[in-house]
Amino acid sequence: ESHPDGTLLLRPNGSFAYVHDEKARFTEGVQGEWLAQPGHQVTLEPKSFGWCYEECFKADEILGHCYTITLCEDGADLQNNRAVCKLPDDIVNRFTWLDPTKEGAPEATTSGDDEEPCSPKVPRKKRIREKRAHAHAPVAGERLFHPESHESGLLLLRPNGSFAYVHDAQAKFSEGVQGQWREQSEGAVDLEPLSFGWCYEESFDAEEIVGVCHTVRLTQTLCGDKGYTMCVLPAALIQWCSWLDPTLPDTPELAVAALAVEERVVVVLVVVVVVVVVVVVVVVIVIVIVIVIVVVVIIVVVIVIVIVGIVIVVVGSGGAGPSQYNKPFTNKQDGPKTVERGLKGLQQQTVRDPKYNNYNKHSSNKKKNYLYLAATRFMTSHSCWLLFPLCLPVVSVLCTGG
Repeated sequence: ESHPDGTLLLRPNGSFAYVHDEKARFTEGVQGEWLAQPGHQVTLEPKSFGWCYEECFKADEILGHCYTITLCEDGADLQNNRAVCKLPDDIVNRFTWLDPTKEGAPEATTSGDDEEPCSPKVPRKKRIREKRAHAHAPVAGERLFHPESHESGLLLLRPNGSFAYVHDAQAKFSEGVQGQWREQSEGAVDLEPLSFGWCYEESFDAEEIVGVCHTVRLTQTLCGDKGYTMCVLPAALIQWCSWLDPTLPDTPELAVAALAVEERVVVVLVVVVVVVVVVVVVVVIVIVIVIVIVVVVIIVVVIVIVIVGIVIVVVGSGGAGPSQYNKPFTNKQDGPKTVERGLKGLQQQTVRDPKYNNYNKHSSNKKKNYLYLAATRFMTSHSCWLLFPLCLPVVSVLCTGG
């Protein structure tokens, strides 16, 4: 109602968008969430803002500044779903993000070329962007100094007792070291760092800068085309690294400490490598031993299976039925038929059959003939073929292991 150019959009999902000028896009204004209140009121809570507000407002001037507005039914445009809202009485005549045209908003200094035709900027001066240190124009009371031994550095002393220092004038003062300075006798000042910026973040620890005070001596000697005055660093800072001149080598104490750390790291790496090698060798030896044991067990099992098979055949041949070796036969030379079975028949057949009887050999040949006959019967019997499938996995394992 008090700012007709502004437009507020309330969405059913609880979000809102606001532009100070209806010619702008909603995405370039203020966005946030709204909450219904009693008495046709809604509370607006900004969450973000767009192009129209970016260079004219700081984030803390919009985000977190919630306002409760009243929705009025009088004067509503029902055809276009537009209504009139009333701002709180305490901000009707005050500069806010809801009405940036009120008092407190300086006139814009930008030309029309910087603005988009459909997205007018909020009428307020742009924030002054920080320049780099070498382009900084000192205001009343500010003084700039170049260290005599490090001409790329730049020291800024402000009249309020604060200072800013950069090791390279190409950086911004906000990216260097900031703190307080106190004047001493004979043109010397003490610099007490309180914080540091991006240039020092990954190269220095906080305890190497904050609280590490140095005294520099100011001179009247001019240097460079811009007329900067020289300052002299302490003798210790001319030789060794500090936040005033980080291009110098580290102090002997720091160098020794760094070398000790490197040596410890090397020792730890060597120990780790040795331990890994020993563990690998032990594992390989254990695997070889296990393989040998498995092979020996397999061989023993095969031998036991063969021996057990032979014993089964030899023992079982005594009660077995007729076969080619214990079939009844007739001795035509001796007269009547005699039936011989079992071990006795085997012995008699061995004696009678010239294939198994050799009287020219030693008497121990009889025992050898028994063993040969038993092995032959085992190989030609059904028991051998029953044990044959059991031996196949063993033979395949031996072949694979070989």
